[in-house]
Amino acid sequence: MIESIRTISKALEQTNQAFMCLKDLSDVLFSGLDSMNKSFSNSFQMQRILNDQFQSQCSLQIHENQKLMFVTTKIASEPQLAKQEEVVPLLSNLAELDASLHDGEFGRPIPGFLHPKIAETIIDVQYQFQRNPVLDSWGDWQTEFGLLQGQFQRLVELFPIEHPVSTVLVSIHLGLDQIIETIDEQIKIQHTIQALTQHSSDVIHPEHAAYFRLHVLRLEYKLATLPIRSQGDEEE
Repeated sequence: MIESIRTISKALEQTNQAFMCLKDLSDVLFSGLDSMNKSFSNSFQMQRILNDQFQSQCSLQIHENQKLMFVTTKIASEPQLAKQEEVVPLLSNLAELDASLHDGEFGRPIPGFLHPKIAETIIDVQYQFQRNPVLDSWGDWQTEFGLLQGQFQRLVELFPIEHPVSTVLVSIHLGLDQIIETIDEQIKIQHTIQALTQHSSDVIHPEHAAYFRLHVLRLEYKLATLPIRSQGDEEE
């Protein structure tokens, strides 16, 4: 039994690391959403709320995980505790974890626990994401959110629909579509302004040049201020 408890304990430690990685991902998304909301008058508050829910769900899972880790560590270090009547319900919880381990990757969802293969993949996905320290164009921001969406897509594939975090992952992934489309529109406006500005300088007739300049002014009104990543985020 002690060997089984040690196996469970190792899986719980890996789960803890995986959920900490998810919290880190949530922090990265929060930073990006905060910057975008400042440039677009809080147009992405729904995405912000979804990310808050994701952060809260991760914290709950970590809390449950730490309770399970305490039990396994205690029993592994003091095996005689397993014979005490008041510990029997805790052993029942560990038996459920052991069964979930044998179920495989998509076994029964248990609060605070992930199958080691899923936990390992989450950790790998997080470490594969290389943030660009400098985002000085709309193209950079498009790449940033595209990579984030790719991460969430991978996570959606990992979690069974029964898991508490599954629905919010899907919602965040879909919410990122709107942000990426908004950035794409800004890139198109920027390219059009550059083309019209260049074309107006080549126009011979003054009235045509004035028309192009007026169109440029209208487009510039639609061009949002480029989001700025705070210095603190760059140093992380």
